[in-house]
Amino acid sequence: MNRKTMDCTKSIFQKFFLLLLLVLFLGFVSGEIIVTTQVEKKEIYPFEMNNLVIKILNDSPNVSDKLYLRIQGEDNIVFINEGVETKSFVKEILELKPNATKEIKTKFKATSTKKDPSQLFVYYGTENEYPKVGLPFVSGTMVGTKENKIDIITRVDKVNSLAGKEVTGSVSVSNKTGNPITMFASEMIVPQRFDLKSEPFFVETIDANTIFAQFNAIAPINVDGEHSVLIVYGYFDENGVGHYFEKEHKISFLKTNKTYLVIIGLVVLIIAVYLYLEKTKKSSKAKDTE
Repeated sequence: MNRKTMDCTKSIFQKFFLLLLLVLFLGFVSGEIIVTTQVEKKEIYPFEMNNLVIKILNDSPNVSDKLYLRIQGEDNIVFINEGVETKSFVKEILELKPNATKEIKTKFKATSTKKDPSQLFVYYGTENEYPKVGLPFVSGTMVGTKENKIDIITRVDKVNSLAGKEVTGSVSVSNKTGNPITMFASEMIVPQRFDLKSEPFFVETIDANTIFAQFNAIAPINVDGEHSVLIVYGYFDENGVGHYFEKEHKISFLKTNKTYLVIIGLVVLIIAVYLYLEKTKKSSKAKDTE
């Protein structure tokens, strides 16, 4: 083991040891409520979905007060709360019965890789503590991130077509691992009221070749503002391990001004009538000349 590897291992160990001490100390101080955290996958690729598992124990003979949890992570960690991507959010837990345990799973992903594991924290406190001192206790865990040798590029664009405001999405996959991946599937997920025209894409095996798939949807005629479109995909690697990813793309629309459309329509109509009258006038003159 070289010095660089030893220093990296030492840094990771120190982080984990300090985090463990902090969790144990605060768990002891908090007394009645014990919160522990862990991740389902210890290491993930960028944009690969993972679950943060939060276990809450009411270690007392009394019903607990309402509990507040603030869930957040390092700068490369994004959580999915009620279908929306966020860096942190607060969750309320209703009263827990004596000696009762509650488990919560929260989806998250890493948007980039880091040399050291990324940290995730759950700050917590009771209904009485929250307004006075914030959330005084914390539980934490870590997740590793690594580069993916399967190069997957997603893209979402908007175009104006005869059908209206069209949203196009694509995914291209280039397998550089030297081993086949299997059961690759992908689809585009659009907001409500968008009319998705394409079917999910599926291919059984991807060897050392590049696969490309395209999706499209029609936006509502009165759409405006910013909207999120997801390109999701997943596959099984050479070891049979499943990986599922979500990439969010933001697209913005300007609402079509109906008055503006009416004015344009009137102008076009006036021009058409004028051209028709001019044509009729010329035809009449030609007949008179004859």
